[in-house]
Amino acid sequence: MTIPKYVKSIGEYAFFGCSGLMDVHVLADSPADCSLITFSLEMYEKSTLYVPESSVLLYKSTDPWSSFANIKAIPKK
Repeated sequence: MTIPKYVKSIGEYAFFGCSGLMDVHVLADSPADCSLITFSLEMYEKSTLYVPESSVLLYKSTDPWSSFANIKAIPKK
C-alpha cells in the first residue's frame, strides 16, 4: 500500500482490519496525523513501514508511527 505525499491525516480504524498488508509506503516527509488505532497491533508487529530516507528518524520518534517494529527508508530505484 502507498500513502501519497499529500495525505495530512488518516482516520481511526482506516487500516485496522487489513492484516494482509505487509508493506506500507508513506511518501510524505512529515508523518500524517493519525491514531494508534488507525492500524492494528498485528500490522505494527508484522508490516514494514517504508518512508523517505531523510525522514526515517522522524517516523521512528513520532507516535503512532513509531509503533511499527520495522521502519526503513524507501529503496532507491
